Amino acid sequence: MEHIGKSMSVEDVLKTVLRDKLFYANGGGVTLTGGEPMAQFPFALALAKAAKEAGISVVLETSGYAQTECF
Repeated sequence: MEHIGKSMSVEDVLKTVLRDKLFYANGGGVTLTGGEPMAQFPFALALAKAAKEAGISVVLETSGYAQTECF
């Protein structure tokens, strides 16, 4: 088995997202998806809040498989 990927902080991800901020000017933004973002609810929430504070719209694509209090 081989580990692929890397751990990133909210700040790391936001820094990557902000590189493309020019493309979000006409209502674009980021979508939290892939696997199940609610499986990492605290991270997804912190990233969504940071993106909104930076003026970037956020969409969450989820199957809904999470604790009720997360919603």
